[in-house]
Amino acid sequence: MKTILAAIVLLTSTIAMSATSSALQKDDTGIYPASVRLGKVYLTTPNCPPNAMCAPMVYADVTIRLAGCLDRVGTVSSNVDLSEDRSKARLNISVIAVKNKKSSAVKCIAAPMKIEKILIIGGTFAAPEVELNDLNSNGQ
Repeated sequence: MKTILAAIVLLTSTIAMSATSSALQKDDTGIYPASVRLGKVYLTTPNCPPNAMCAPMVYADVTIRLAGCLDRVGTVSSNVDLSEDRSKARLNISVIAVKNKKSSAVKCIAAPMKIEKILIIGGTFAAPEVELNDLNSNGQ
């Protein structure tokens, strides 16, 4: 029974941590699936306190393209599938953007973009080859 309870708590906390969201605000008119592009993949070592062991982490920068200048990122949901030898990773991601009614009156110089930092794997000294699977674009 304790094992089942621990598994449920772990699953719930993992789902909660992998999705960030925000409620609609005054000038928001709806939501839409945002397109994403994989940016750089990099290895970082956290600032570690003296006499502590800290593992390096591999992150990927994902660029999110928004449709309007005043639109914003609403929900980012992601998970990572690793190959058995940890040399390849598939980043499954879905991004929901929030449409702002004032965006139609504002002209952008460039397409609005936001970069989201996604944890790929921790405790490794080599960055895996990362493939992006945009769940919004292929209907999964």
